Amino acid sequence: MCFACTQFTEGAYWSATTFVARRYAAGATGVLNTGGNLGGVISTPLIPILVHYFGWHAALGTGSLFALLGAALWMFVRVDRPNRVEP
Repeated sequence: MCFACTQFTEGAYWSATTFVARRYAAGATGVLNTGGNLGGVISTPLIPILVHYFGWHAALGTGSLFALLGAALWMFVRVDRPNRVEP
């Protein structure tokens, strides 16, 4: 159920990224994909360490904290301004 809920949001991430980036959509979606995978690569060795020293509550709380941080950062995405970056 948890995996289904996380995958339910995938379409919104990709469509929002392409909408906001407009003509730079290829690079922006590359950053989105790299950032998502980088989080998994970094957290994989850290979770067992957190669980061993601090318990499951700290490990799950850390994941929740980063999820809330990501949601808060989406508040700064402005779709009403045109993309001003020029090559």
